[in-house]
Amino acid sequence: MEKTSINILLIEDNPGDARLIQENLAEDLDFSIMWVDRLSTGLENLEKKKVDALLLDLSLPDSQGLETLINVKDQNPRLPILILTGLDDKDLALEAVRLGAQDYLVKGQVDTNLLVRALKYAIERKKMAEKLLDSEEKYRLITESSSDIISTVDLEGNYIYVSPSHQQLGYTSEDLLGKPGFDIVHSDDAEALLDMLAESLQDPGKATSKTLEFRIKDKTGNWHNMESTANFIFNETHEPESIVLVSRDVSQRKTLEAELKRTMKDLEAKNQELEDYTYTVSHDLKTPLVTIQGFAELLNAKYADQLDDKAKHYLDRITQGTDNLGALVSNLLELSRAGRKTRPFEWHDFNEILVVSLAGLEGKLMEKSVKVTHPDDFPRVHCDDMRMEQVLSNLIGNSVKYMGGQAEPEVEIGWKENGVNYVFWVKDNGIGIREEDRDRVFKVFERAETGFDEEGSGIGLSIVKKVIQLHGGDVWVESEFGKGSTFYFELLKNGVKE
Repeated sequence: MEKTSINILLIEDNPGDARLIQENLAEDLDFSIMWVDRLSTGLENLEKKKVDALLLDLSLPDSQGLETLINVKDQNPRLPILILTGLDDKDLALEAVRLGAQDYLVKGQVDTNLLVRALKYAIERKKMAEKLLDSEEKYRLITESSSDIISTVDLEGNYIYVSPSHQQLGYTSEDLLGKPGFDIVHSDDAEALLDMLAESLQDPGKATSKTLEFRIKDKTGNWHNMESTANFIFNETHEPESIVLVSRDVSQRKTLEAELKRTMKDLEAKNQELEDYTYTVSHDLKTPLVTIQGFAELLNAKYADQLDDKAKHYLDRITQGTDNLGALVSNLLELSRAGRKTRPFEWHDFNEILVVSLAGLEGKLMEKSVKVTHPDDFPRVHCDDMRMEQVLSNLIGNSVKYMGGQAEPEVEIGWKENGVNYVFWVKDNGIGIREEDRDRVFKVFERAETGFDEEGSGIGLSIVKKVIQLHGGDVWVESEFGKGSTFYFELLKNGVKE
């Protein structure tokens, strides 16, 4: 690839000095030099040609002194300019650099190496300065186009930069620059912010991004909830010199969160009232129900020989009805208690819970010749063991109940790890559940259409769902009608936080 030369413009009215400089630079093949003897001609060249650096004499026929530098700088603010003059004046040199010159070189004191090095350094400094300016411009565009409220404060909390987005709060940069930021921070929040600042400054090396929440007052006097990320800006010795705050007005979110919290609290209260009502009604129904059952049994014991077949049939219907109602009332009582924590959660061996559940179902399992399979390596779980026995009894009992005409009925109980949870399942090869019924089977009094007339209140799976939710988990079913169902439920590996 062809090497690009460095284009130098020399503005020098002394032909001898100009020729000497040209000869010095000719030794370095990187440079291509143009020479003019007047400032006006030099400015024309700067407009028409690409120039990487300028060597400028301050004593020209059409311009004298620092005014020469100022004229060039005004028209070419990013051009690297090196003063090359016969005046060995330190004050003049300092003022020239202050006005933007990259270097101040005195004729007669400059050799080829010094001149070449000065030019190359000036050009590199220009490139670095342009990158910095580009970076600052990008930062400015980002901050000024962001809807976030961005500000920079010094270590005393005074504003040294505010983005245009402060207009969301009614402020202009003139309202805030140089003023204490804590003037518009709520007094109850200012102390915590000051403590954070003091703590971070004690060990600046460990100062990291921090998320803050505080209230800020807008120009009309209204308060806004702000969520901010704060980061220190460090100087060249890695000492913190300022703080950048990127803030967002979360007042609306806070209002919605408060409303949601109130709604949830009201809903919990209503649910509690409903559960209390269900419990009370179910409990109160027990008394007249027991009375009816008692008198029906007494009537059958004492007067059975005096009743004709029709009367005995009526009495059987009464007994059957009260038994069904008794089972329903008992289930309603269980449902009202299922969502409440009545016993402390403790760590239990799931194997032992399963053994107790299977023992309670032994008669039904034997009656239908159901083959039950399960591993022996179940984990320990944090739960109310009696409630967990209830869950397993309901799920396994349902599998047995809905086997249909299965010639070789089977139930499989298993488990696996899934992230922070243990997932357990009860799988059967029974009649299954239609897709449209899968969601409704967990609702109270809802039962899937199976085509089989099976007894049940439609409450069992609702109890299962409430118990599992009380333990911080979820329950769901996968099924294919005619091929069986798999009920899953999950429990937290690390247990429920008390």
